Amino acid sequence: MRWLAGLGVVLAAIAGALYAVGYFLLPNTLEITRTVTIERPRATVFAQVNDLRIVKEWSPVYARDPAATYTFSADSAGEGQWMRWDGGERQIGDGELTIVRSRPSEGVYAVLRLGRRASFDSDVRLMTGQAPRGAVTNVVWRISAVCAPSAINIPCRYMNLVLQRQIERDLDAGLALLKERAERLPDVDFAGLTPEFLSLPPQPFLYIPVSVTPAQAGEYLGPAAAQATQAAAPAGEAAAQRRAAEETERRTAAAIEQARQRAETALTSNQLIRAGPLTRVTTQFNDERISFRIGYPYSGPAPLTLTGEEVGETPSGRVMRVLFEGERAELPALYARAYAYLEAHNVERRGDGLPWERVLSDPGETRVRIEIFYPIQ
Repeated sequence: MRWLAGLGVVLAAIAGALYAVGYFLLPNTLEITRTVTIERPRATVFAQVNDLRIVKEWSPVYARDPAATYTFSADSAGEGQWMRWDGGERQIGDGELTIVRSRPSEGVYAVLRLGRRASFDSDVRLMTGQAPRGAVTNVVWRISAVCAPSAINIPCRYMNLVLQRQIERDLDAGLALLKERAERLPDVDFAGLTPEFLSLPPQPFLYIPVSVTPAQAGEYLGPAAAQATQAAAPAGEAAAQRRAAEETERRTAAAIEQARQRAETALTSNQLIRAGPLTRVTTQFNDERISFRIGYPYSGPAPLTLTGEEVGETPSGRVMRVLFEGERAELPALYARAYAYLEAHNVERRGDGLPWERVLSDPGETRVRIEIFYPIQ
């Protein structure tokens, strides 16, 4: 029995040594930080980290087991939203990620639980940086945990030591996927854009069909540009493209104004009551043709006699609404910001996705107020 007693003494000595090492040498906390620089504005990157349905696409958990079953809370993105997964007996097991605090364009703090085994704090912070090509976003992702003061405190410290390298690899992989996803999105800063999401009913609509043929840059490359040196040719082409865009805008504005006047005359001649502001519905927009329906919602019986006008219904259904107030020349920039918002937030457009407008300002005003509606699922 002496050997058994000796074995007990040895095991006790080993256990004591492990306890002493764990208690005095191993930290009670785990903290791992990884960073990445993304060549997109902060608003774009924030959209990728603030909605867990998007987070799933670049999450290292999903990358390790795409076949896991995922469920999401009914809440919208941001604080309170949660994501749960069940990987069965595979390596990721089951877990949950819950957003606790969300700071627009600054960062997201969440709690990560891996089954009943462990709980971690996840803090993603976004900071604007500078690069030769312009503003970029520096992302700092920190994972931390504290071992509870209980019987598992020392085993927890050893487990953190084992987990550290795996967590480092997961953070690096997740940030690489986040960077790849974000940099596929439009490089347009939509910070400050506050769209509304609502459903619109259809209204009877009297309108004039309008089509415009876009001007081509080739029309503006005269003999002087043709004789330009090869180095100067790109500058000449850029100037021609600007003049073509200005000519297209002039043609479009003239056609829309003419159609507006015709629609007003048709309302009066048919004794219809205007039931809403001037509405401009885009039906085609490409390099070959730009087409609209220009008219007014109305109330009253449908006209029996039409001379070039048509009747139908205004677009309806679920939409994203953006209000524009400013100079007409600023309107294209707002369109670009709205499209970038839709892409970054993974909002699926409905049908052909072409927008329509309701003009709230009076004709001829330099500063305009326009509601823009994007059909969405």
